[in-house]
Amino acid sequence: MSDVIPGETIKMNDFKVVEQINDLLAGSDDVYASLSVALEIMLKELNCDCAALQVRINSRGLPFFWVYHNLPPSLRRQVEDPSSRMADLVHQLMEHPGTDLRGNDLGLSGYIPASFQDEYVGGLYLWGKPITPEELPRWELYVRTLSRMIVMRRGNVDPVSSSRELLALQMFSNANTDDQDPNLTERAYLMSLQVLFEAEDVVLVLLDEKNPHLAVKKQLGYRNDWVDRTSVNIQNLLYFTANEEGNCYSENLCSDTNLPMLLTTVVGVQVENVICSNLSSGGCTIGAVVLLNPLLDTNDHIRKGLLDLLSVLLTRSVQSQRNLFSLRVAVADLEASRWEIINSRNTLRTLFDSIPSSVYIVDRAFTLISVNIKRSNRIDKHPSEQVGRKCYEQLYHRSDPCPACRVYETFSSGVITTRFSRDWIDQDRFIEWEITTFPIQEKTNLPHQVIIFEQDVTERRNLEANLIQSEKLAAVGQLAAGVAHEINNPLAAIIANSQILKRELPKDQEDAIEAVTLIESAGLRASQVVSNLLSISRKEKKYEFELLNLNETLLGALSLVNHEIVQRSIEVNLDLQNDLPEILASKNHLQGVWINIIVNGIDAIDRADGRIGISTRYRNGEFRVVISDNGKGIPEMQLSRIFEPFYTTKSVGKGTGLGLSVCLRVIKEHKGNIYVESKPEKGTTFTITLPDMARRT
Repeated sequence: MSDVIPGETIKMNDFKVVEQINDLLAGSDDVYASLSVALEIMLKELNCDCAALQVRINSRGLPFFWVYHNLPPSLRRQVEDPSSRMADLVHQLMEHPGTDLRGNDLGLSGYIPASFQDEYVGGLYLWGKPITPEELPRWELYVRTLSRMIVMRRGNVDPVSSSRELLALQMFSNANTDDQDPNLTERAYLMSLQVLFEAEDVVLVLLDEKNPHLAVKKQLGYRNDWVDRTSVNIQNLLYFTANEEGNCYSENLCSDTNLPMLLTTVVGVQVENVICSNLSSGGCTIGAVVLLNPLLDTNDHIRKGLLDLLSVLLTRSVQSQRNLFSLRVAVADLEASRWEIINSRNTLRTLFDSIPSSVYIVDRAFTLISVNIKRSNRIDKHPSEQVGRKCYEQLYHRSDPCPACRVYETFSSGVITTRFSRDWIDQDRFIEWEITTFPIQEKTNLPHQVIIFEQDVTERRNLEANLIQSEKLAAVGQLAAGVAHEINNPLAAIIANSQILKRELPKDQEDAIEAVTLIESAGLRASQVVSNLLSISRKEKKYEFELLNLNETLLGALSLVNHEIVQRSIEVNLDLQNDLPEILASKNHLQGVWINIIVNGIDAIDRADGRIGISTRYRNGEFRVVISDNGKGIPEMQLSRIFEPFYTTKSVGKGTGLGLSVCLRVIKEHKGNIYVESKPEKGTTFTITLPDMARRT
């Protein structure tokens, strides 16, 4: 005999299992536990590993409870979370059981609605392999059996009373997490109360923290329709007035004309009675929970205790969420303030590091608080490597404070101090620092930190020295002009008398005539030197251009420095073009240029075979003068600065740093250019080009 019913896929053994399930459900007082065992038996018979059975508690449309078999915790959370995608899918299947489940991202493979005598009592949700059309009759047989037994067990006083409290608490605990959305937590509380008291609707009223006469109403409807944040005026409501005493009571409040505004629920549901529980924290009322049309009597001390417990937990949850919100606002404010401080600090740090002078801050123990980039670069360390250490150790490589340090004086008296310090680079060069200390005052007007400002004043010191030297040279120039005028008078007498004597001497006295001629030549030469000296020292307000011989200006300059050349035994090599055309120029200014360059060459020569070369050429409407020496030369790093005013490579007292800058200005006034080439220990060459302005068209 076959174990399959003809025309069906149902096996004979299925009826034996169905009878076993009926006996199990009929003989147990704990419906929840019985359904768990029955679900396990059924799934084993149908070769399915993972499922969830949805069971409606009664016919009033209240929330369901779930019975699981091998369902992973992640799926359980999805099933029980009323705001999850799974909850949306469950609601859709309740409305439209034939919904196609293929391709859903939750892995749901099948759904069989559970109903008995046209009453929907839940549904069976399956994960794993899909149900084939041949297997569907067997599944429907088992589900009908479960549905019939669920409905029949409702005839008892409370067929699921032993598991109702557990179910209510379980529904709450599944959503009551620290990072849960407050709405989900509150909704879970209301659903727990709805299940526990079989209420048709639950309303949560929370007082506005700023206005106690206003409240926010949150409502859980017949089909779990969640209504959030409806503002109401609760100042004259009867139930709220009674709740302020902190009592839990059951009373017909339909006589209150303001009640419908607060307790409005789904269409068709009439408010007959309510259970109301006050929510208070620290002696202050924060709201109330209202259960509409509950079935259970509040005289049941167990139910009342659970209501009080859930109310306390709900109060704490609401208060915690409010505190958490306030904390998040405070944290956000602190974070905004922190970013403002960081931005301000970054701005100040940028300004601090952009200061071209060395700056650092120390405390009373000489510990570095902050160091700018300029000061750090002097010792090739990053500021972070220095902060927190002693300034004299890091910056000056000492084991104790610097002897000339005036930081302690600023700490003691709060005054600004200034001192000067020199860092020697080599035997002739140094950097001079002006070190100023500024106090950072406390409320007691005593400094707790000091800012040390170190400024490189080497150029300023050199400038001051050069200005003093320039003033001395100007005074010498004026004195020289006066002396020259005084010398000119006796020279004129010497020259005149020598010429008269020369004419009166007999022609046969050749020796006497030669002697007088020598006196005349020497006098004329001395007069020319004085004339050149006067032309150099003469103050001219403008350039007086005239046609002149370029070679003669160079020879005149050589005559003025001839004494230095002879004294230093320097060889002068002249290569002057004889047929040079006349140049339109300022004689005195050009002669000053030649003297400056030749004197610089003389000063640069530090060898016995010193040599100065001077050449002139004229080509393509341009004059070219080249003056070279075989001196010590100019380093490449200094070469680009030699035309800057007051910049000099000479030792202190031997140069003003103005000569070449004046030369450049004079040559530019003549529309020319000046170029320099130099190699250390090889010598320097100056090339001056001047346009032939007299012949330009």
